[in-house]
Amino acid sequence: YAAAGHDGYVLNRNGTVQHLQSTSVPLGVEEAAVVPCGETIALAPGQWLVLLTDGFPDAMAPDGKMFGCARILEFMHHNRSRSAREVLDGLYGSIQDYCQPNSHHDDATAVILKVEAES
Repeated sequence: YAAAGHDGYVLNRNGTVQHLQSTSVPLGVEEAAVVPCGETIALAPGQWLVLLTDGFPDAMAPDGKMFGCARILEFMHHNRSRSAREVLDGLYGSIQDYCQPNSHHDDATAVILKVEAES
């Protein structure tokens, strides 16, 4: 994997989480930045790959508290039986609700993959 400024996660079926650290500064910060690859990861059935921009953890409640990575991982854990699309929609709805009555102003982009067992 390669990550320019944002971390990712691999969630295992037993509940453990592998943190994928960013391998570079965010795109656009340094004109000549090179984004090196991190380790190679082979995903197995039952695992989730979660890649998010900072718009998810940085979503802010009216009291100034951020949504945070812990809430994201907790949401993923409690919804791991759902489809990837349902999880993505639910996570996006969660940050919208968290920000109420204000609207969420940052971009929130995600790639969420659920590795299914072969049939």
